[in-house]
Amino acid sequence: LENAFNRHMSHERDKFAVEVTERDGLRIHTLQIPLFGPTWTIKNGNLYLALFPQVIVGATTGNGKSLLDNEAFQALRKQLNGQQATGFSFNDLPKTADGNYPLVLFASQLITGAAHLKGIDMPPLLLPALNRILPELEPAATFSWHDPMGWHARSVSPFPGSEFVCGQSQMMVAAPLAVSIMLPALSKARATADRVKSLSDIRSICMAIITYSNDHNGKYPPNLGTLATEGELPPTFFQHLHSSKVLPSGPEADKLAQWINENGEYIYLGAGKMASDVGAAETIVVYQPGVDGAAVGFGDGHVEWLTAARLQEFLNRPDAPK
Repeated sequence: LENAFNRHMSHERDKFAVEVTERDGLRIHTLQIPLFGPTWTIKNGNLYLALFPQVIVGATTGNGKSLLDNEAFQALRKQLNGQQATGFSFNDLPKTADGNYPLVLFASQLITGAAHLKGIDMPPLLLPALNRILPELEPAATFSWHDPMGWHARSVSPFPGSEFVCGQSQMMVAAPLAVSIMLPALSKARATADRVKSLSDIRSICMAIITYSNDHNGKYPPNLGTLATEGELPPTFFQHLHSSKVLPSGPEADKLAQWINENGEYIYLGAGKMASDVGAAETIVVYQPGVDGAAVGFGDGHVEWLTAARLQEFLNRPDAPK
């Protein structure tokens, strides 16, 4: 399952992966996402789940007392007929509230802040102060079991929502909710930034082409590499930040131009043309393909972002440069 998940996500722009580490003979699996690291492992036939790998390590390697030594747990277990329970949850709220309440505040702001980033108008979650809650707290528990009559559960808590306000369950809600809200917003912001940069780069190339043609009796450069060797654009302009390909360090101009022409991310359509041939506002001179379209530079120097279908319409025109 992990291998299938990793193979699928390797094709996505937002990269997610399940990392596996070895610790004291255990294989600890962690899903690498922002803010949290959902983690799981199996020890002695028991499945351990947590939001952070450190919690898993502490739970599987600790040498503390058993939960059965907790008097509050034993009292609730007896009260709720949990001696034969097949499942249970327990939270000693008076002892955990001090440490968990700051996480509640963090989770509430995480949810409301992420909602505002997405354009959702959500009012602040104003919770009571901790000193108002502490006197009302008692241990909370739920025990469940099944028999020939069906599945049964009994629970007790000091007030509705007490485990959410003073326990750790709020992090289980906040984590997937915040990530689901934030990731699309961050992905959209990154896509917008990439589009703006592509348009700016195409604009720079168009201006360099026009300057070159003015200096060469209206002739367009034979290729984009010539813009670097002629000094119209710095060679580093064609070294993209996300590329592992490195510009040649030698002084030979022909090698530099060849490298740019073979490794560039731009499609140039003005080779062998004159400014008078491609000066129209409807003629594409250069473009950079993107994920959902392309940044396009036209013969008169203006730039646009075109969808893939719209770009193809321009390229299919009989008078379009090939």
